Amino acid sequence: MNLISLLGDSPLNKINGVQVRQGLFGKIFNYGTVSITTASTVFNFDYIDKPNDFKTILNNQIEKYDDDRIEKQAKKWQKQ
Repeated sequence: MNLISLLGDSPLNKINGVQVRQGLFGKIFNYGTVSITTASTVFNFDYIDKPNDFKTILNNQIEKYDDDRIEKQAKKWQKQ
């Protein structure tokens, strides 16, 4: 099962927050729990390797999604 299936195909703009939790061993061995918050629920993914890298990548994708959406809206307004 992949992340998209677990999130129920939630679009990136529906993600409200991404948090990483690491205990002592998680910090030593670089794993942790990634929590993804949407308007309706929180999805927890345990034992994620390099969780801070995952969080950074996901946040970059969310930002890119938002930038692309804004650019499309601006082009649509310019055509009118």
